[in-house]
Amino acid sequence: MVNRFYQRIISELRMTIRPVFGVIDRNGAVIACSDESQIGRTIEGFRMEQDLFEQNGKTFRTLPASSANRYAVFVQSTEPSAPEQASLIASFLTIMMKEDEASESQTEFLRKVLYGQIPEGLLYEKLKRLSINDKVGHYVAVVHSLSAYEPRFYHFCDTFLAAHDKDYIFLDEERNVILIREDSKEDIEKVFLQQLKQLESQYGISASAGISQVSMDLLDLPELYRQAELAMRSACACDPAKTVMMSGHLGYAGVIGRMSQEECRKYLEEIDPDLIAQDEEMLFTVRKFLENDLNISETAKKLYINRNTLIYRLNKIQKDTGLDLRKFDDAMTFKTALMVRNHQNSGR
Repeated sequence: MVNRFYQRIISELRMTIRPVFGVIDRNGAVIACSDESQIGRTIEGFRMEQDLFEQNGKTFRTLPASSANRYAVFVQSTEPSAPEQASLIASFLTIMMKEDEASESQTEFLRKVLYGQIPEGLLYEKLKRLSINDKVGHYVAVVHSLSAYEPRFYHFCDTFLAAHDKDYIFLDEERNVILIREDSKEDIEKVFLQQLKQLESQYGISASAGISQVSMDLLDLPELYRQAELAMRSACACDPAKTVMMSGHLGYAGVIGRMSQEECRKYLEEIDPDLIAQDEEMLFTVRKFLENDLNISETAKKLYINRNTLIYRLNKIQKDTGLDLRKFDDAMTFKTALMVRNHQNSGR
């Protein structure tokens, strides 16, 4: 809160200024003071006036208006030197406040909120000071580059993803970009599919994105980040070709997305290596078969192959692996192994 900011600065100045001094709000409540025992007290009969004034044996100097409140510096003295002291303290606090605000942009502040580095008591006051709208819903997207390291990845994302003034974007890792966006009631998945397609067509960068749920409270940003990061990790496990994964639609891909590289390795070691050692044509056939709910006729139609050709491929997989993909349990075993392998290969 602003009280803590003023108290920190006053604590640094207390050794250089002899009279007791501090800051009060428009109601006369002492919010910071060189004599900390006075914090929380109210100066009876106080009236906020303009600029420099004296009341009740104290000298006051108003500070620039802040948010919905007004503050004034007070020096517990009416000596001839008191007006100068009050003015110097007020000037110093104003300069320090401006430097503090300038050093922390909206994006930098929200980055700290997202990483859980801002205490709840400080959040809402700072949102007002930085003019961040906390009356609308927000969601978080984690965008991951599927291409080789591209030093301009952040720049490209900033160009195509941060399309609005209220989009906050920053680099998380060299291949991850985080976007905090106001909810505009659009089809979020559709919007990101279009933007990622544009990113690839114009700059040749393939990327996937995990999208969190929408929250009306910016204090939830750490949880939204965890949701988006898990969705991003789960996207590749679900399907290497899937570029956007919504947090609310993870299914058991979310379980696999939580697996570490070591857990993936151990799981794949426990099953028959031939299970996922098929060539790409066979694996593509399996994916389509699973997508079409184990329906032979529909899968053959989608693959533009003869029904008997598909049956031949399924029989070959059964011979190689011992799994009959026409049976639900065997199909799920194969699908799970593929998803674990995809997740392992993604390195996330």
